[in-house]
Amino acid sequence: MLPKKSYQIHIYLYIQQKILQLMQASTGTRVALWGFGGMNKIVLSYLLEKELQVVAVIGHHDVGSDAGTIAGLEAPLGVKITHPENAKEVFAEAHPNVAILATRSFLKDLEGPLRACAESKVNVITIGEEAFYSWNTEPKLTQELDALFRQNSVTFTGTGYQDAYWLYLASALVGVSLTVNRLVCHTQFNVDDYGMALCEAHGVGLTPEEFSAKFTPENSVPAYVWNSNEALAVRLGWKILKTSQVYQPIVATKDIHSKTLGGVLPIGKVTGLKAIVTTTAENQKGKVVEIETHQIGQVYYEDLEDYCQWSTHGTPSLEISCKKPDTVGITCASAVNRIQSVIAARPGYVTVNELGALI
Repeated sequence: MLPKKSYQIHIYLYIQQKILQLMQASTGTRVALWGFGGMNKIVLSYLLEKELQVVAVIGHHDVGSDAGTIAGLEAPLGVKITHPENAKEVFAEAHPNVAILATRSFLKDLEGPLRACAESKVNVITIGEEAFYSWNTEPKLTQELDALFRQNSVTFTGTGYQDAYWLYLASALVGVSLTVNRLVCHTQFNVDDYGMALCEAHGVGLTPEEFSAKFTPENSVPAYVWNSNEALAVRLGWKILKTSQVYQPIVATKDIHSKTLGGVLPIGKVTGLKAIVTTTAENQKGKVVEIETHQIGQVYYEDLEDYCQWSTHGTPSLEISCKKPDTVGITCASAVNRIQSVIAARPGYVTVNELGALI
């Protein structure tokens, strides 16, 4: 425990930092983009539409080029793309309030950028799926990053499509029910819309044998809905007992073109996966309840499309279905719309459960 005087100094510095951030935000929020693939190029257009100032762009490709030109904007942005190894220097000059991190899905792959942002006293919003609720899937690293962000009086959170569709949509159904014993979700998205990292995470291009070797129960990384399932359980006030998952390959029955791979996935190759994730929990009355999510991510062909459907089993039993949501657009807009609440939040790792529903 900190001595009383040290604790008071820490609180004083935190209040000073947050006042400065809020003052800066009120006079014009300054945003950095870390990762400049397909997603953050869309985020850039959304930020400009909201008249937010983009002051830094970090990426491995097209270093030194104008970010607006690379994103295909009508006019140059006046901000050059900087290599990640120079991120801290750019942050020291540009003074962003917040960075939107769109690179990889898992917390261990985001650790370097997150540490660099925290040490530069920059708040972070990431669309990396595990960061949505990583307390159980990466507890040690989550604790370390939480402490680092607290120490530097800044905040980081995870958001994206799952913010509204895999968390608040389901909790709204529970909110209009008398009792709920089980929640079931069926959701699908096109991995070809998100780039190589997501395709690799879903086994795209592997043979079924290679898929089985990669996605064993012992070495499988958590499916994206593992983290959203647990976030939902926490949102509902349920005590998580265990979470388990099963991965199933989706195999091409015809030749399918992949824009990400830049070629054809032939018959017999894996085009994605289905993950069935089950979270068993205990509700406020001590009764065992369950959240079961069926997540399909695959390369689309013909008439395949995104969807998200939730059903509850209880009194009454309810169902809600969202056909063809713009999953990419929703993911990017969610990151942009979380900016002000993250700047105003307490320091550390703060999940959107604490930040409240998007408005």
